[in-house]
Amino acid sequence: MTNRQFALIASCLLLCGCPSTRQPDDATLDALTTGPCSLERSATVVVISNVDGGNDLIGDVAAANVTLVKRLLSGDVDGDGTRDFEPLERVRVLVALNMPRVPDGPGDVGCNGVGSGAVWTSIALDRFCPESPRVGQVVFDVRPGDSFQEDLRCFLETRDLDGSCTPETFDTALAALSPADGPVELAPLMGLGDGVNSAYRERQDVLVLLMHQSNRRDDCSRRLHDVPSSVGLCTEEGDEPYCCEANLPPVTRTSEALREILRGRPVVYAAYAAAPAFDPTAEPAARLDEIVADGIDARCVYVAPHPRTVRLARALYPDMHLLPLVCRGPSMGGVAPPIDVTEVARGAFDRLCAP
Repeated sequence: MTNRQFALIASCLLLCGCPSTRQPDDATLDALTTGPCSLERSATVVVISNVDGGNDLIGDVAAANVTLVKRLLSGDVDGDGTRDFEPLERVRVLVALNMPRVPDGPGDVGCNGVGSGAVWTSIALDRFCPESPRVGQVVFDVRPGDSFQEDLRCFLETRDLDGSCTPETFDTALAALSPADGPVELAPLMGLGDGVNSAYRERQDVLVLLMHQSNRRDDCSRRLHDVPSSVGLCTEEGDEPYCCEANLPPVTRTSEALREILRGRPVVYAAYAAAPAFDPTAEPAARLDEIVADGIDARCVYVAPHPRTVRLARALYPDMHLLPLVCRGPSMGGVAPPIDVTEVARGAFDRLCAP
């Protein structure tokens, strides 16, 4: 057991008397010490890129993802110039967007790939980075010494290509990873994890799932289109009249499905969101309850936010990090520091088997 794992278990035990904190069950605590680890010194980074027409911070998120890959390949998790771990031998990056795989392709109509699911796509690289030697590749595969940063950043700075899509990050992740007969009903999407998206299963290495939430509305997965009259309209939720937490399914639908789909795979979850930073290796679950109770700072969003991403981190505790999207620009107090991916990188190394 590592010192970090021991500290986390100790913090959980100290909080047992707190009625507002749901403690991890025995299986969760066991997973911290005996759960799966990777025999391969590599990582598969899956980016769920939420392009909803209002992502003013997409450049910041892309830069953070490039930094994460760079640190995994260097072993310098905090970027201070000193190697903390033996570098990974390989990092593969796959990106799924809540937009059609081919905007004018058959069956790929509307946002979130309706009719097809959330497919790994190189359309952004083809469209915006035509000179890249990686054009046409589904998996962005890099090894130490490769020149990749400019291409990868261009790939990850995908903009909304076909209009304003509703942010459905949770279901985009499920559609991208789930097998066709997965644990939850996704219609009109379909699970592609055992078909066209099977590349992420080709290696049983550490999987880093990065979910980029919108700076406009957070998450509206499974929003109700045909809402009965008994369901009230949201007030201050932008142009999606039913996209508020009260009218959406519980986040446990997503957390339980992810646990089932990725069972047996070492996983690090993280989300870029309009929420405070949260490190599950150093903070108790009670901190997430406090964030929900205090409410989300609305300065980075255009409408009143709901805390679905924070609730998902609570449901996935102790495995999900929150990386705050901080407002940029003079009107929001100047330039903020880069997004800190240190603990996400460290989490990937912590899930490797000891040599």
